[in-house]
Amino acid sequence: MRRMMLPLWTMILAGLLVSGCATAPVYVAPPLAEGAGAVIYGARSHQPRPPVALIDAIDTLAVPDRHRADDLVVAPGVRVLKVSGSCFRGWLMDIADAELRVTVEAGRRYEIQVAPAEGGMEFRIHDVASGRVVVSQVATVDRTIFKKS
Repeated sequence: MRRMMLPLWTMILAGLLVSGCATAPVYVAPPLAEGAGAVIYGARSHQPRPPVALIDAIDTLAVPDRHRADDLVVAPGVRVLKVSGSCFRGWLMDIADAELRVTVEAGRRYEIQVAPAEGGMEFRIHDVASGRVVVSQVATVDRTIFKKS
C-alpha cells in the first residue's frame, strides 16, 4: 500500500506543475529597519467613480490581490512595477496596464495615479512630499467595460 502512495503523490504533483496550478512567487516586503524602505501605493480618491491604480507586481513578483491597493514597502533603488488602472468615460470604464521603471529613495512615499490621456491612459508616479512626478507613461487602453451608473 505504501509503495502505491509514492507514485500517486508524484503523479499529482507533476500534474499540478504541468497544469500551471503551482503557485508563482509572491511579493513579500523586505525586512528593513524603520524608514529604510520606500512606500508605494495606488491613488486613493473619494470621488463617486474615481480613477483607480493598482499594483499587480513588483520586480516580477506578483502582489496578492488583497494587497494591490495597500501601502507596499520596497527596498530603495530601481524597481519595476506592473500596474493596472481604470478610468470612467460616462458609463464606460477603460482599463489599461503598464510597466513602470522607477528609482525610489528610502523614507519616501510614492503614489501611482492614472488619468485619461490622448492615446490611452497616463500612469504617473509622484513623490508625495515634493509633488514631483518621477515617472510618467501613456499606455494603450486594453479593454473597455460597460458600467451602468
